[in-house]
Amino acid sequence: FGDLAFAYLSFAKLVSGFIINHLGYDFLSQDLDVVWYKDPMNLFLDKNHGELKDFDMIFMDDGNHNFNPLRTNTGFYFVRYNEKTRFLLTDVVLYGGGEMVLLSGVDQITMFNIVHEHHARHGLQVKILDWKDFPGGKQYVQNKNFTNYIIDRKITPYIFHMHFTKNSTQKQERMRQSGMWFAKDECLGRNKSVVDTLSAGCCSPIPIISCHDKYFPADLSCRTV
Repeated sequence: FGDLAFAYLSFAKLVSGFIINHLGYDFLSQDLDVVWYKDPMNLFLDKNHGELKDFDMIFMDDGNHNFNPLRTNTGFYFVRYNEKTRFLLTDVVLYGGGEMVLLSGVDQITMFNIVHEHHARHGLQVKILDWKDFPGGKQYVQNKNFTNYIIDRKITPYIFHMHFTKNSTQKQERMRQSGMWFAKDECLGRNKSVVDTLSAGCCSPIPIISCHDKYFPADLSCRTV
């Protein structure tokens, strides 16, 4: 996280969104550590009656109060195609945003700065989603009961984003013990050609659970170990 390779990947993600937007389409961008429990697209695409129809960009709440007032999280956000978002993504990709990503090592800070600027100067309408419907790593580490309710299916949010982790190892362990991991071990760490041949069998239909840290939220089988 935050090294040069991560910065290049983060910028590539921004470029892909820039291209889709300039072709005239709305798009949803999300990280690989996001698990869906309900399809959120109807919320975003209902342009006639939906409560989100008047917003240009919609972000999950990052939870980091250093990002106030708009706690944008680039791990899960929706962009509606219009002139305002076209202008913003041009700024992000072509006019300095790329340098900011390479300097900071992440796309989060770049998007945070440019979204706030366009919100203040150009009237970009930004919505931060309710964390209870779109929770993430902050809830995992600070609200154990709430996260266990999600794991037990007593609460059903739209998605869960396992951010707020130190590295990929910690992220994978937390997803595994929370019943949010579906990638089979034989597909991990393989090159693309090998994964392509295994792709039909790389995703498990049920969560692959293993227990790692009893002090954090976990599947019931891990809580009783």
